[in-house]
Amino acid sequence: MCYECTWCYWVKRAIGEIGGSCTVFGCPSEEKEPTKIKMLQNNLFADVDAVLCAHPYTKTLESGSSLSMLITGLQFKGFSSSALVNFNKGINPVTPAAITIANIEILKSKYKEHIYINYTLTDCVDDICCIAEKSCVKILVKSDQDRLIDFIQDDIIDIAKLYSKLYKCDFESNTIARYVPFKTHQELSKLFCHNLKEKGIVDVHGPMIMDQSLDMANLSYKIPCIHPYIGITEDNIDFYTKEFADATIKDFAIEQMIKAASALSLTGIDIIENVK
Repeated sequence: MCYECTWCYWVKRAIGEIGGSCTVFGCPSEEKEPTKIKMLQNNLFADVDAVLCAHPYTKTLESGSSLSMLITGLQFKGFSSSALVNFNKGINPVTPAAITIANIEILKSKYKEHIYINYTLTDCVDDICCIAEKSCVKILVKSDQDRLIDFIQDDIIDIAKLYSKLYKCDFESNTIARYVPFKTHQELSKLFCHNLKEKGIVDVHGPMIMDQSLDMANLSYKIPCIHPYIGITEDNIDFYTKEFADATIKDFAIEQMIKAASALSLTGIDIIENVK
């Protein structure tokens, strides 16, 4: 059972006496899709006063910040033909896509202290005897400087437009997701940390500054939010590994989850009583 389901269950038991409400939002495939951003855009948080989330980690840290991130798509459209007999009729969209990627590598070196870029080439035919009709590049950009993300996006699109024109391809771009840095609500964070210590997790480190991006971050500019991290491992295990996954079902991890869920429950009750 996840943190959110557990603490929501306990808050629900108290709501009969104190009033208020508690809602659990499931976020499937949130590593691949901006789930909470889509929820925000569809006004699913319109009646929510605060959002609480606790994430398992190798040690316990206060809610902090996160990196900005952009996921964008570029599409180059050429003209499909046989590469065996009609190759002069074809317009290969892979060429401007590949040159755009080469230029992205130059951008990476230009901003290397503040930016990380990854990309993948998609929607190309795997038949070497065929010139593809279209070629798509999916790009991920992360930065510790939010404004830099937009500058990089403009540079990438300008490069793609230039080479699509040179190679006589049509070009389209679309922003798939734009993540901003997470904004922790400090008073809410202090309240949760107090409740966490009351429930037995006393070794709480400072705010988490992680090389990750959170779709919850966009929500944090609209509603008070916290996203602390709870240490669930006793050994020196790296995060995001099989060993860490194995540790999530051990007794210590389950004990930590229960304590964190209890702290979230108390924080939720505090919020409801204060709003009243």
